[in-house]
Amino acid sequence: MTSNADELAFENAIKSLEATATSLAAHLEIDSSARRSYAKQIAAVSDGLRADVRTGKMTWIQAAEQAHQTRNLVMETMRARSTPSAAHGRRN
Repeated sequence: MTSNADELAFENAIKSLEATATSLAAHLEIDSSARRSYAKQIAAVSDGLRADVRTGKMTWIQAAEQAHQTRNLVMETMRARSTPSAAHGRRN
């Protein structure tokens, strides 16, 4: 049986993912259409993870870890695009 704390950990991980994606979109000056698309994709991922928990394919903690891994990937993308060497490479 899962605990409410595990589900809360998942919801917090999803909120962190959403905030990171929003920050990335603003940082990279992505247009509103693309931002809406990213928001829909994140919602689909979170809905899919919730469904996987409810059908017993994973636990809330596993779903939270998946959300954290996705957030970390977004953060890596943001860092790669914001470093001086990455910015220099885009100018050439």
